[in-house]
Amino acid sequence: MQNRHENEKKQFRRLFQQEGLDRFEERFQVLEAFLKLDHHVTLDEVAGQLRADGLDADEEFLDRSMEQLCRFGFARKVDFTREDKVLYEHRHLGVHHDHMICTKCGAILEFRDETMEMLQEKVARAYGFYMLQHKMEIYGLCSKCVALREDLVPLHKA
Repeated sequence: MQNRHENEKKQFRRLFQQEGLDRFEERFQVLEAFLKLDHHVTLDEVAGQLRADGLDADEEFLDRSMEQLCRFGFARKVDFTREDKVLYEHRHLGVHHDHMICTKCGAILEFRDETMEMLQEKVARAYGFYMLQHKMEIYGLCSKCVALREDLVPLHKA
């Protein structure tokens, strides 16, 4: 994982310097803070990591920096909830995963299933479709929430 992050940092330096973006070092610090958080994160969590690293960035600058990370392919905005809660996740070239989202507690489980990946490619080919990318989100209850739920009375006993 660390090697992947080093490659991303090199790519970031190359891209952002080519673009001539201002406040390069501060934006690089935002990237480093984001990469330290290896889960789906909010803007507040990235700000918290920056503070833990002894740095500070105003909310507007942080928001713009994360937008640029998304635009250049380092991050992706995801919205798994019905709330207006934006999360960011890492995008690693050549690495794909799908998600299971608990609708009760909000837990997010990342998974990869080669059989399912091959089936999706097979379905696309069967329809004469050339798949460039895809995402799968499965919504339901995680095992913890299922274990905590109250047993319902079967209909035949109601």
